[in-house]
Amino acid sequence: VLEMVDCKIFDCTCAADGGGIFVQACARVAIFGCEISRCQAQRGGGVHCASCEMVLVDVSVVNCTATFGGGISGPVMAAMTLSGCSILNCKATTTYGGIYCSQGGPMSLKHCVIRGCEAILSGGVGA
Repeated sequence: VLEMVDCKIFDCTCAADGGGIFVQACARVAIFGCEISRCQAQRGGGVHCASCEMVLVDVSVVNCTATFGGGISGPVMAAMTLSGCSILNCKATTTYGGIYCSQGGPMSLKHCVIRGCEAILSGGVGA
C-alpha cells in the first residue's frame, strides 16, 4: 500500500510512464490533498497507476502532458476512484487529455472538475 498526503510534485519528466507519480504492483495507492503540476510522460503525465486499486481525494493535476492520459492514466483491471479532484489544462498528444482508465477496471468520479483538457480523441475522460 502506498499512501501520500499533502504532497506537492512539480516539473517532473519521465520518458516512460508516470511523470509525477508511477505506481505498479501494489495492492492499493491512496493520494490525499496533493498537487501535481507541469509533469510529463508517455502515459499519465501527472499520475500513472499500472495495476493497483487507485483512490485520489482532493488531488489537483494541472498542466500535465502525455501521449496517452495527459493528467491521469488509470489501472489495468483495477478500480479507480476520484473524489473532489481537479484535472485542469492537461493535454495528450493522442488520446484522453484528462483521465484515461484502461482495460476494463471500474471507474468512479465524484465531485470532480475536469476543465481545459485536450486530446485528438476524448479531451476529458476515456475508459
